[in-house]
Amino acid sequence: MVLVAAVMMADGRASRDELGVVKAFLRDNFDADTARSCLQILKGLLGKTYNVPPVCRQIRRHMDIASRRTLLHLLYGIAWADGALHRNENALLTQIAFELGIPAAEARSIAAMFERRGPDPDADYAILGVPPTATDAEVRTAYRRMAQKHHPDKVAHLGPDVQRAATEKFRTINEAWERIKKSRGIK
Repeated sequence: MVLVAAVMMADGRASRDELGVVKAFLRDNFDADTARSCLQILKGLLGKTYNVPPVCRQIRRHMDIASRRTLLHLLYGIAWADGALHRNENALLTQIAFELGIPAAEARSIAAMFERRGPDPDADYAILGVPPTATDAEVRTAYRRMAQKHHPDKVAHLGPDVQRAATEKFRTINEAWERIKKSRGIK
């Protein structure tokens, strides 16, 4: 909840849209009493300043990499909830990804999943973590690597909302691959 509060406050205020993302996540993953308790904790955390690196290191020690990726995905969802990614949010999310032990290329890929707001063909490459100049073989390898890392089965032990988010992430990766294949004529 500390990271959730930090991301919500990174642009100077917590918006209703951001709170809506958090409430939906809690409602879908926890029973009503636990969700209420978490929201109470969040209320107490908002408006305060936190030293994020030690919190991230503690999470890193106690969560597997698939769960940490899912957490980063949730945090990006919160940051983008109001329709824009503020530069302070971006800087904080970059720091969080680093401290959680998520490689920069993977963090950029997760970020790109939310940045697809218009017809930017380079965004598909960013989702796969390769430049548009990559060879067909490099793009195919990147797709397979991303599909393996973000497969929904990796988070099957977590709640239904996390599983839905993982399925959505996986769908985004597959769609990017399909668009690249079509544009390049890859069979």
